[in-house]
Amino acid sequence: MLLSSAKSNDELAIFADSGVPYPIAGRSPFNAPHPMPFTVDSGNPEQSCHPTVVDFGPDRKFGGYRYWMSVTDYGGQHNGENPHILCSNDPYNFAWPEGVQNPLWTVQQMYDLHPDMSPLNPDVNQQWNSDPELVYDQDKNILALFYREMWPSGGKERLWLTTSSDGRTWSIPELLQEFDNERAEGDGLSLLSPCIVKVAQDDWRMICWGEGAGMRRAKTMYGPWSKPESWKGDGSWHGSVYYKDGVFYGFGGLHSQDAFVSYDGVNWVRRARIISPSKEFERGGMYRGFITPHEDGKNFRVWYGTQWPFHIAYTVLPKSLWGEG
Repeated sequence: MLLSSAKSNDELAIFADSGVPYPIAGRSPFNAPHPMPFTVDSGNPEQSCHPTVVDFGPDRKFGGYRYWMSVTDYGGQHNGENPHILCSNDPYNFAWPEGVQNPLWTVQQMYDLHPDMSPLNPDVNQQWNSDPELVYDQDKNILALFYREMWPSGGKERLWLTTSSDGRTWSIPELLQEFDNERAEGDGLSLLSPCIVKVAQDDWRMICWGEGAGMRRAKTMYGPWSKPESWKGDGSWHGSVYYKDGVFYGFGGLHSQDAFVSYDGVNWVRRARIISPSKEFERGGMYRGFITPHEDGKNFRVWYGTQWPFHIAYTVLPKSLWGEG
């Protein structure tokens, strides 16, 4: 399905989401008035970054909750980044699930559990577990949390997996695949912000965001993943991808949060510049944004990140910004 050109939204639709302490306007500017309140393991509210969300919809729950989110800290108690898990029954008030100790896994914990393996860097304090991607496996009825182990000067990156049937008890991390760095700079960015989406039966894509990154293919969400097909067109930094009916909807950015569209996962076009820094908590620029479809069929629910300080904020965006409707 080819989309028309992106449209500006001149209608003022007000979203009064349950649990969200502010009204959300359906037209620009879409910035949230303030960030979400949760904190990571350090207790510092300015270290939450890289959101990824599974929304089970208004009529369904998993482990007692509609929304499940993974984030990382940024330079918290355990140094570097590590995946956390949170849950909520509204899109705003996320908290740690009962019985969960965040972060789920640190690099040191992973290799304590895998004494036969060596970390990418012998000094585990020089690397981190970043860029989580949370996916619901409908066939197994589990949450699958993917994340990457990397260090900036390394020539390789690793994709790890931990799973849960209730959101509270998580499996021992499993190394899914090791990747040679595809960038000439060798800076550990070829697996940047992996987005794992199902296109069809036996057709899964892992789309990575950032200059020099690209799209990989596999028959399942667990790989093995192919060599990357290089990104073409407008690039970005730390984004997310939603797929439906032949269209890849991308959202992300560095200096702003932008809408991207692709019909093959490789060739991308920037359709709109949506959120630019305007609030004090956005002063350092943008980090990963994540989109899921709103149940009204006309909008996306959006959690977007900021950096320096690192925060996560919530808003709603019309699909017309991507050219739909």
